[in-house]
Amino acid sequence: AIAWSSAGGSRVLTGVLRTAFNSQGGIAVLGWPTSDASCAGSVCSQSFQSATVYDVSGSAFVVDARLAPAYSASGGPTGTLGVATTGLISIAASGGGLAQIFTGGAILSSPTGGVRVLTAAMRTAFNARGGIAVMGWPISDMTCSAGTCTQSFRNGAVSIPQ
Repeated sequence: AIAWSSAGGSRVLTGVLRTAFNSQGGIAVLGWPTSDASCAGSVCSQSFQSATVYDVSGSAFVVDARLAPAYSASGGPTGTLGVATTGLISIAASGGGLAQIFTGGAILSSPTGGVRVLTAAMRTAFNARGGIAVMGWPISDMTCSAGTCTQSFRNGAVSIPQ
């Protein structure tokens, strides 16, 4: 299919990306395409006004536009986080925010803490300490020094071995 908008011009939607786009609500939910599909090896992606759709070896998933920069900075599907295992999750606890879970961690976003990546090990330690309900939302990125990685949350910090 070809989609046209005054903001994005003409964009082609094909294959798994098009199927995923349509199954997620199409233009009504994801908005108009803002890029053509691009592929590197077995990973293809296409950006839309409200999300980026990924195709990894024939399996598609969507990353919300608010989380996409952090996901890209973490290496996308071939990086630390890997592929999404959930869609966007709205969480009301501790003032509310958004989350998306990946095979290698999670991205959390809140009005007070911004968008933050949790590696799988940090997410496990964070959840063992009560997660968002107890620790609150992340307020910093994880930093590592002298064999220990630490990430600050609204109600304290979590440290794990590097």
